[in-house]
Amino acid sequence: MNLDIENFVKYDDFIDQYDMYIWDFDYTILKIHSYASHIELKDVQSASWKKLIGDFADPIFFRDLVYYLKGKKKEVAIVSFGTYNVIKAYLDRLFDDTRIFDSHNILTPLINNKRYSSSFRVNSDKNENLVCLMRQNPSIKYDRAIFFDDTYQNIQGARELGIKGVLINQKIGFTKKVWEELIKTESISSGDKNKLESCKVLEQSLDDNEIEKEKEPRKGYQKNNDNLIETFDGDKEQEQEQEQEHAIENKDKDSEKIGAPISSYFMNWINVLAVVFIFVYYLIKKYNP
Repeated sequence: MNLDIENFVKYDDFIDQYDMYIWDFDYTILKIHSYASHIELKDVQSASWKKLIGDFADPIFFRDLVYYLKGKKKEVAIVSFGTYNVIKAYLDRLFDDTRIFDSHNILTPLINNKRYSSSFRVNSDKNENLVCLMRQNPSIKYDRAIFFDDTYQNIQGARELGIKGVLINQKIGFTKKVWEELIKTESISSGDKNKLESCKVLEQSLDDNEIEKEKEPRKGYQKNNDNLIETFDGDKEQEQEQEQEHAIENKDKDSEKIGAPISSYFMNWINVLAVVFIFVYYLIKKYNP
């Protein structure tokens, strides 16, 4: 295919830091969740081009980036919990060369059309497949691989292996803007490519375009450590609701703290008056029968 190389040469300083580029599929390359939507092989093969492209987060940029990476002798891979046949079908229709992604670099527990069940459950992270992928490429060190995924547990697991992790917003997916903001923020680093202490990947298409505080997974920024790149993955409205609820709870607690001494004060006086009343009543009965 004809690829405008000049559009990607500007990324070389970042690209050359890594030898392996790994993506999750659902909610990362796709902006939908094909597995949860029960999409089958025949659905992908028969879908119109417009419908197919509409399922991707940023199909043209992803396709061209992968071609450019391959031209620079970089390895690319998909590590997913989705169905292999469906993933392969999507990528075959997107790429002119169906050999770009196949069984050697699409790693998933679900071979063919297999699905999870009570006897076959999804792992807690993707480390098993990530390790398998890296063993297939023994010349590549773990810290020379970068992994894009929408789930915090998967990113955290990859980080523990030494792989760079970028947490993707499920509502956005892997887009050109996310990629360029990642590069921009990493270039701000003080020159140590292994430490991204102040890295913040912003998605400019968000209406508010604000940096949110660190929360639970998928509720704000995940702070980076040596191998974990901080990236936006939050729902601002949901986080604001949680902050409001927290503020109300704190207010109620403060009210209880203020009210407790007052209640105790009145109860003490009531007890004193009760004792006095009983004593007076006793005297009346005794001396005025």
